[in-house]
Amino acid sequence: MSDNSQYTSEIGPRCAALAEQLAGIAEELADLQYQSLRGSLEQGAQKASETEKRLARARRSVEKASHLLQFDPPSPDVG
Repeated sequence: MSDNSQYTSEIGPRCAALAEQLAGIAEELADLQYQSLRGSLEQGAQKASETEKRLARARRSVEKASHLLQFDPPSPDVG
């Protein structure tokens, strides 16, 4: 087993758990974004507020981080 695959197999489960937590946080940020958007529309806003834009950027960043932590476990060496 190479050093890299040993490293991956040791931290893989922790990364998967973090990825799942981040996915949940991204969902919460999306909920906040939509809640803010609904409030803005009810007040007659014609475009997204700075709060909505900031929430959208934060959600996308968290989604990217979650995706980066998801990786396939190393396949066993055939030979």
